[in-house]
Amino acid sequence: MNFIAKKHLSRRTVLRGLGVTMALPFLDSMVPAHTALARTAAHPPLRLGFCFIPHGAVISEWTPVTEGSHWELSRNLAPLKNVKDQVVVLTNLNLNVAESHAGTPPAFLSGTACRKIESLDQILVQALRQSTRLPSLELGTEDFDGFSDTSLSTISWRSPTEPLPVEIDPRAVFNRLFGKCRGILDEVLCEVKSLQSGLGASDNNRLADYLDNVRDIERRIHEVPDHVERTRLMFDLMALAWQADITRVQTFMMAREVSYRAFPHIGAPEPFHVLSHHQFDPVKWEHFINVNTYHVSQVARFLERIKNTPDGDGSLLDHSLFMYGSGMGLANSHQHDALPIILAGGANGQLRGNRHLKYPEETPLANLLLSIADKAGVHLDSLGDSTGRLEGI
Repeated sequence: MNFIAKKHLSRRTVLRGLGVTMALPFLDSMVPAHTALARTAAHPPLRLGFCFIPHGAVISEWTPVTEGSHWELSRNLAPLKNVKDQVVVLTNLNLNVAESHAGTPPAFLSGTACRKIESLDQILVQALRQSTRLPSLELGTEDFDGFSDTSLSTISWRSPTEPLPVEIDPRAVFNRLFGKCRGILDEVLCEVKSLQSGLGASDNNRLADYLDNVRDIERRIHEVPDHVERTRLMFDLMALAWQADITRVQTFMMAREVSYRAFPHIGAPEPFHVLSHHQFDPVKWEHFINVNTYHVSQVARFLERIKNTPDGDGSLLDHSLFMYGSGMGLANSHQHDALPIILAGGANGQLRGNRHLKYPEETPLANLLLSIADKAGVHLDSLGDSTGRLEGI
């Protein structure tokens, strides 16, 4: 590749090696100077992420006491303190169409009863017809574990008969992003050196940070990660996929519905599903709160990472819209109202953070999905049980 001879790099520039294709982060050199294109090239496209956690939360420990912009983080949301300025908490949304554990994941992004759906992420993939190498990524941390019903294990549906299975192996995700090769940076070393010789100091620093992240993730993948590290790796791979514009739409199930994962590292040795049916036992109640807070802490780690990742005229978080939450509120009694839901990111200037918005009771979660689609530039007349858009979003 003759980078030096070019006045600027294409956004689609990649480094190639044997079995390897490495996309690059957004660099200043990808903005053509003194042209009309320069005024838009530094404004990257919107990235969309949907992150699901089963079994709801202890809503009293999740919901902030006050509304509007003068609100304080609740116990569950405390880990979000460093990104609070780009977080919106939404309360009183419901997913009553789900009715059961099996109906919850399919309804989460469709607002529709099980197996009569097309999920929002896939609607956006088809409508936007993006030029990215991967249309979308569907990630998870747990397999079926004896359950044959795919409804428990994916939130992404291309059609009523096409559930998209989640990938739970970080190494497989890494291979999809960059190719099946151990020591990926060794394969593209010559092209890296050629590229660096034609870049300015700012771009070289940004490229070096990106390559260091790739190297670090590759090393960690080959160390056979436990569940905690697998979750972190999946979030880190999501960040890389957005940073290099390999895909713009991602879903992540941090646990499958009816998860029996235990969390002894935070003092919660009981299975997750068992804790959600705590029956107000004070020990299980406390352990369930700790599990909720732990999951939010992993989300916070991801959001802080992309907040600190430069991207065009801002950060990766500025150019993202990330939804996190559950399709149940009080899982102890299988209630699908008062859902724990947050939005994060600037959505390319379309979303103002640092707010707690309280809606009328029984507001469908699908109303939020319509609002998200609008911000992606896709107008939908309705979706599932929607009754309109959410005000303030």
